[in-house]
Amino acid sequence: MSNLTVQRVRDADALPGQLFEQMEAISQKIRRRAHELFLARGAEPGRDLDDWLQAERELMWLPETQLIERDTEFEARINVQGLEPKDIRIIAMANSIVLQAEPKSRESKLFQRLDFSTPIDPDKVTARIERGILQLTAPKQRPGTASAAA
Repeated sequence: MSNLTVQRVRDADALPGQLFEQMEAISQKIRRRAHELFLARGAEPGRDLDDWLQAERELMWLPETQLIERDTEFEARINVQGLEPKDIRIIAMANSIVLQAEPKSRESKLFQRLDFSTPIDPDKVTARIERGILQLTAPKQRPGTASAAA
């Protein structure tokens, strides 16, 4: 079992600009590929979502993910077979966790955002990999408390 480092961020404005640039670059690539698919099928309207989803499948690696909500925490189990712990970046914020990786064994990148219905405590988020499964535990914030993550 390997424990992973979790970057804790209180405010989304504190995220590195590079992360937002990467998100925008990925979105642009998907948009271009979806348009190519649209043109390739004769520019027939009405299947925009199909084109977008196909482009995502081609360009992004969306691993099998299980998200469980309990009374006091969320737990995510994500199949990251083939990834090394050092290749995975985890950013915990009050309402979400962002996963990012560039597997050397794949052409597509992993960029996944897990959004939560209840705020979590980024300071207490833990992550570990065991047998190719990334397990994230995100305790819910107790009412009346605010995270001290920075």
